[in-house]
Amino acid sequence: MAIEYCVRCGKRVTSEGEAAKTRLCAWCLAKNPASPVPGKSALPGPADSTTTGALLPRPSAMQWIVIVLVVAAAGAGAFVLARRGPGGADLRARFDAIKADVVADSAFERMAANERAIAELRTGAPADLAIDLDALLLDTRARFEDAAAKACRSAMLDVDGLVAGDSFDDALRRLESVAKPFLSTDGGRRLTVRRDEIKRFSTAAKAIDATSWTVRFWQWTGDASAPPPDWDALTRQAPACTETVTKVAFPWKMGRPGALEPDFFAAETSADIDLPAGEYILTTHSDDGVRVWVDGRLTIDEWEPHPERATTVTLPLTTGKHSFRIAYYEGTAVAVLSFSVQPRH
Repeated sequence: MAIEYCVRCGKRVTSEGEAAKTRLCAWCLAKNPASPVPGKSALPGPADSTTTGALLPRPSAMQWIVIVLVVAAAGAGAFVLARRGPGGADLRARFDAIKADVVADSAFERMAANERAIAELRTGAPADLAIDLDALLLDTRARFEDAAAKACRSAMLDVDGLVAGDSFDDALRRLESVAKPFLSTDGGRRLTVRRDEIKRFSTAAKAIDATSWTVRFWQWTGDASAPPPDWDALTRQAPACTETVTKVAFPWKMGRPGALEPDFFAAETSADIDLPAGEYILTTHSDDGVRVWVDGRLTIDEWEPHPERATTVTLPLTTGKHSFRIAYYEGTAVAVLSFSVQPRH
């Protein structure tokens, strides 16, 4: 007599009679011979295949195929539904359309619109689509930055060309028209800085151009190989003539100011100019001697007799009025005097 265990309750039973067929103890057999206990195996043992009729039947191969197909279809339906937004719009199709537009369109207005569309589609998107949207957003911004940088570099070259010609107003108009779409980019910020610089240049240039210089002239006697012997005594005298100009630029060469003799004459002038803060370039062309003071400080000192030459210095100035004083003398032969002050570009 073999010892068996009830497949329903686990009690030891003797494999005889009906118990041998069902593998149930007498109590379980009397209670419900056809239904196995939940949680207990109802499958027959390897050597007991004749008992399967009393247990739950195994699914056939065809039934397994049907089950797999049903589960797959349900999963696919859930996947499609997860990709659909409000109103049944296909999120993936919208994503593909935006991506195609990003790749094909380099217009700045479209790039900004695509960035907004991506941000809107990103709200509530499923996880896998959200990852793709984040990558597309980074690509869109990179493309925008690259396009903006190229446009800003081109604009900067145009503007620098205008500034070099002192067309400050034209340069400002160019910057205002170009910089607006790119203010959030590095290139746009550089354009904005450049715009502020040009405004300063423009303000300084207009102040300099509006300056009036009253030049006083004297005749002197002495040695052509040396400066006038007593400049202070000379300039305390009444001038032989005066001339008011907006630019100190006298290319006399072999000529002369007014009715003075063409040799041995001297000149002095001064002016106050209201300037914005920045660096300024002071330049003189002279033959013979010249000196320039800025706010009482000697800045250019080319006082010994010399042939025509240019002298340039760069000077930082604060915001406000600054006094400029120029002294010049001519010995013999060629006579030249010019002075300019310009903001450093």
